[in-house]
Amino acid sequence: MQSLRPHKHLLLLITTVIGVAAQPLVHGGAGGRVAFELLGFGLLLAVFLVVLHTRREQIVALVFAPLVVGANIVSNVAGGATALRAALVFHSLTVVFLAFAVGVILRRVFHSGRIGVDEVFGSVAGYLLAGVAWSNLYVIVYLVDQNAFSVAADLAWQLNETEARRFLFSYFSFVTLTTMGYGDVTPLAPVACSLVWLEAVFGQFYMAVLVGQLVGIKLSQSRNAK
Repeated sequence: MQSLRPHKHLLLLITTVIGVAAQPLVHGGAGGRVAFELLGFGLLLAVFLVVLHTRREQIVALVFAPLVVGANIVSNVAGGATALRAALVFHSLTVVFLAFAVGVILRRVFHSGRIGVDEVFGSVAGYLLAGVAWSNLYVIVYLVDQNAFSVAADLAWQLNETEARRFLFSYFSFVTLTTMGYGDVTPLAPVACSLVWLEAVFGQFYMAVLVGQLVGIKLSQSRNAK
C-alpha cells in the first residue's frame, strides 16, 4: 500500500474509467447484475480509500455505506413500491456520497501548495465522479416521472433494464457534462431541464477554474524553485 500511495489518484481515475466504461458490457442475467454491482461497489470503495483521509471524512462515509448497500440490496430483491423507494434512497445517497467526495477533492486542490502529476489525476477523477453523481440524479428523476426524458427509439429498450438504464443516464450525463449534446436523450420535464443546464455550467466551471488553479500553483512552484 505504501508503494501505491504516491499514485493513489491515478488508481482512482483508472477505477472510475473502468467502472463507467464497463457498464454496458456486464448487464443482463444474474451474472451480469452481480458484475455490474461489483463495479459500482468497487468505485465507491476506491473513493473511500483514496479520497477520504481524515477521520471525520471516513466517519461520514461509514455512516452512508450500510445505508447505500442496504438500499441497493432491497431495490434488487424486492418488488413494486418497495423496490422503487429503495432505488430512490440508493441513488440519492450515492449522489450525496459522490458530491461529498468531489468537494473533498476540490478543497484539497485549492488548499494545496504543491501540485504533482497524481494531483492532476485526482482532479480528472473528481470531474468523472461528478458526472457519475449527476447520472444518479437523472435516474431519480426518471424513476419519479418516466416521461421526464425523451429517448431515441434505438435506445429506449435500455429504460426497461436496471443496469442498462443506469448506463444510459451515465452516458447522457457525460455528454451533458462536456456539452456535446447528441440529442438522442432529451430532457422534457422542468426538473430534468434544470439539472441538465446546471450540469453543463458545472462542467465548464470545473474545467476553467480548476485548470486556472493548477496553472497558478504550478507557476508559484516554479518561482519558488528558482
